[in-house]
Amino acid sequence: MVEEMFELVNEKDEVIGRVSRKDAHRELLRHRAVHVFLFNENGELFVQQRSASKDTHPLRFGSSMGGHVDIGETYRQAAVRELKEELGITAEENELQELHMFDPVDYNWMEFAVLYSLHYKKKRHGEICLSKEECKSGAFRVVKEIEQSIRNDPSRWTPDFVAYFKWWRKQL
Repeated sequence: MVEEMFELVNEKDEVIGRVSRKDAHRELLRHRAVHVFLFNENGELFVQQRSASKDTHPLRFGSSMGGHVDIGETYRQAAVRELKEELGITAEENELQELHMFDPVDYNWMEFAVLYSLHYKKKRHGEICLSKEECKSGAFRVVKEIEQSIRNDPSRWTPDFVAYFKWWRKQL
């Protein structure tokens, strides 16, 4: 199996080299990621439970979709690709609304991450079909229920999702 490679970036999100996924996570080296909050027509947010085989936060709940930016990709291109890989849905780059870029320094993380939102329409984007390698389960949930679950037991959720979700809720 070919090892996944990322672009290594500096504190200004400028590419300074390449690094394997394994090394980036083990050595906490800066790289790029994307997350998407997928909303249905009722304003519910799709959350997924990560598969047991994930190298970080297995079986925790998180963003509708989260993934890494491949070498040579833009953040938007990565989000479109990852939506297809993880959820089996198609979206155009211009359909993604950029909500915020999270700087790793602000969160003591290793990833620059851009959070997007997408208003999901089954007829437009296709049926959600979870990748079994990436996701154990997923469902649309009422935002207030997610908020309550995070308050009651934050350990069920990925730390990045909790930060993104709290940031997003403050914007409303």
